[in-house]
Amino acid sequence: MKKREWGKDPYFYGPRQYFRQSLLISYIKKGKGKVLDAGCGNGSQSFRIANKGHFVTGIDISKRSTEFCNKIKESIGIKNVDFMQMDLVDINLPRNSFDAVVSGEVLEHIKEDDIVVRNFNKVLKIGGQCIITTCHNPKLWSFEDEWNSHVRRYKAGELRNLFLRNGFRIEKMRFFGFPLMRIYLYLFRFVLIKKMKSKKKTVERKSHHSLMNILSYIFFFDNLFSWCSLGNGLVLRAVKIKDLK
Repeated sequence: MKKREWGKDPYFYGPRQYFRQSLLISYIKKGKGKVLDAGCGNGSQSFRIANKGHFVTGIDISKRSTEFCNKIKESIGIKNVDFMQMDLVDINLPRNSFDAVVSGEVLEHIKEDDIVVRNFNKVLKIGGQCIITTCHNPKLWSFEDEWNSHVRRYKAGELRNLFLRNGFRIEKMRFFGFPLMRIYLYLFRFVLIKKMKSKKKTVERKSHHSLMNILSYIFFFDNLFSWCSLGNGLVLRAVKIKDLK
């Protein structure tokens, strides 16, 4: 199976992504803080956070993605967001400079997750938030994980310990993605298989994007089951409690 090449198709986007971003953004404290979007992808999450009044820095390992983000930024004239190419394993940003770090569906792609979370600690101020979403449950591993170049799916305890040993206190952690998202992802496999066979790039259509946003709201029903470990995702909010050497 040919794996998805990160950053090659910035428009590949759907209702699950919009819901997951909405969930992550709801965990950010209100105000005008400095937020690092670590693994910003096509920038949609960064722009949504900036529209809440925060000052956002989006970083991604993909040059194609950050160039795409900067073109969108120029076209819409937004001032409180910047994008730069950067590897999360080697974050070159000032220490103690951000009020929050957000990272959506990124850690499962990176082998050196301890180094990445340690870097999150370094750039956060004491008391700063780190909010992440990631894939849950190794038993749910499938060809989609292979295609997306995932290196793991986390158990809840593994994710918790990852942050505890890197200078964080866990404020909140819960599951998401059951039952409706599980059904959606099963049906989406047929779309994914078709896309994997096609060499065409996804084309952005405003009507399509609006429809995806509307469809995403059905997943809020799953919040009633956030206690249930059958969810295929985890959302975590942790607070930096100490500096690391």
